[in-house]
Amino acid sequence: MCCRFQAGRLFAKVLPLAALLFSFKVEGADLYQIRYFHEADTVKPVIPERGDTLNSPVADYDAVAGSLYERLAEEPGGTAGEEAAEYVDEILDTYRKFLRSPLDINKASRRELERAGFLGQYRIASLMDYRERFGDVLSLTELSNIPGFGKEYVEGVSAMLSLGNYVPAGYSSAYKGGWGHDLTFRVKYRAAGGEKQPLPIDMMLKYKAASVSGLSFGIAARSAPGDKFFPPGSFSAFISYEPKSRIVRKMILGDYNARFGQGGLMWSSFTMNSLSSGTAFMRTEPGITGYCTGGGGVRLRGAALELAAGDLSVSLLGSYRYDYVAGDRRSGTPFLAGANLSYWFSRFKVGVTGIWHGTDNGVVLEETACGVAADMRVQVSGISLYAEIAFEGNAGVWAGAEIPVGERWNCSVTGRFVPDDFSGKYSSPFSTDSGAENECALSVSFRRRSGMSPDLIVAADLAYFPETKNVGTGVDFQLKCRGEWRKGPWKTVGSLTFRGMYDVASSMRGEWCAGVPKDVNATGFGVTVRADVSLYSGLSAQAPSFGCGRAVSAEGSYRLAGHFAPVLAVYARLALFHCDRWSERIYCYERDLYGSMSVPALYGRGMSSYLMAVYRPWRWLKLSFKTGVSWYYRLKSGTSGVPPEKEKRCIADLKFQCEVSF
Repeated sequence: MCCRFQAGRLFAKVLPLAALLFSFKVEGADLYQIRYFHEADTVKPVIPERGDTLNSPVADYDAVAGSLYERLAEEPGGTAGEEAAEYVDEILDTYRKFLRSPLDINKASRRELERAGFLGQYRIASLMDYRERFGDVLSLTELSNIPGFGKEYVEGVSAMLSLGNYVPAGYSSAYKGGWGHDLTFRVKYRAAGGEKQPLPIDMMLKYKAASVSGLSFGIAARSAPGDKFFPPGSFSAFISYEPKSRIVRKMILGDYNARFGQGGLMWSSFTMNSLSSGTAFMRTEPGITGYCTGGGGVRLRGAALELAAGDLSVSLLGSYRYDYVAGDRRSGTPFLAGANLSYWFSRFKVGVTGIWHGTDNGVVLEETACGVAADMRVQVSGISLYAEIAFEGNAGVWAGAEIPVGERWNCSVTGRFVPDDFSGKYSSPFSTDSGAENECALSVSFRRRSGMSPDLIVAADLAYFPETKNVGTGVDFQLKCRGEWRKGPWKTVGSLTFRGMYDVASSMRGEWCAGVPKDVNATGFGVTVRADVSLYSGLSAQAPSFGCGRAVSAEGSYRLAGHFAPVLAVYARLALFHCDRWSERIYCYERDLYGSMSVPALYGRGMSSYLMAVYRPWRWLKLSFKTGVSWYYRLKSGTSGVPPEKEKRCIADLKFQCEVSF
């Protein structure tokens, strides 16, 4: 067969979201392995023009990032914007990596297929079985006929695959590749009423470069409001090399993340815990990855090495997180040494992780502790089973399953037991509230597919706390329920939370879209209207008896199509809200600059608005502008017989970002 099947030439005009958004587009037991999310608006890829190369920055990453940010924002408790932005940035970097150095699906071991992150357990098992029985896959048509793939999915990921060389399937081997460079500069200014602060400007500069040879590096610096411009308040950098070697697979020097198993012992980066997201259930480890961001979330700084022999992988970690910006050792320098050993069988994976960490105060080592964990994952007839047991002060257990139910439904179940004295300093398992310790819990999710995306999600999480948690007036148990339904231009999301015997919180959201072009790169107008209602009932004497918050917002947009991505995109939104108490607050995602995330809590009575424009005069340059104004007042509780006072506030934001890619 000829491997130059026409579909292999598909390259995203805006981005093959089926690949990048990972599990957004394809739902089921074979979801994306890193399993960040489950669904989003998708765009079919298109055939590139002649002369285009994989290093051409043709993808509309704003559309992708916006979909990811919106999913992150849907957790009722809100999401830390800075950490979420770093999280999304890492996802996009993974996509760019495989655009520049595609995955060879004929030569890759099970370990490489799994850590690539966009195939899924079921697809990997089907592909491995097919290779053993019939040999190499010679075309994308042949790949689409393997169980679990299909033509639409293969078209979405074709730009990240190769069939025996280092170019995507369907492209000429004469493609030489090269380096890809991304430079971002961002500045933000905020004025909050009459409040004054020194240097109320937030500035960030970030540069990343990667080549098809496997060498990549990045550097980022940021000065937050109140910091001096130089030296910056936070700084991160790394250099990584992935040689085409049978033994040495990856070397990293500088800042990095390490994630193994289900995250019970070692998972150094942010993770999403919404009941509708994949990370609330099964995860698949990406191993060690470089870390470069303008934020201050660096947890590991030092050196890491990954060795492999076939399906056996050994990762070695060393971290001494000395802050070379502040240069301050008085509070002590955190250090860590660790290792992970993993082996992938045909349908079975086992791993062992050990760490030793503490603090160096310059004289002695303090707060030293060690931990060990064992994890496993097995694929049986489309069902994925997984478990991890970790010991650090005490033993914690995580176990679950991904089960297909019929042709359209998928069920996810996970249970966890984490005692109060389990340390978990470097872990990040699913947690219902305020940390992962001190809980015994069960989570269940059902998702129904309509085509390639889910149209119905129902999920619940029940947790019991052996030691009463300091949440509100103190709770012994918590039940969270969430439902999501999509039908055409309509979307409805509802959630319900019970805490203890006294606190009940619920929320309902409805969205309606009109005139939004299906193709992100199409010219046209669009309108999105959203309405939120938040109800709270505190039945204890210490809490208000009942509260109701409500908000309504409308966003209008206009996009002018370009050759690959929109030349101009303009967005404007107005939101009105009435939430008198903090317990009635409503979290409402709003569009922001690429690499940033904004999920303000609407609290008080007032309005919030913004105007944003993205202009791309050339393929290699993108300029983004945003201005926003919020005006509201809050009622201060007064003495008996005295009406509450109004606390008025006005906040104005100005933001600018310049991105250069070549």
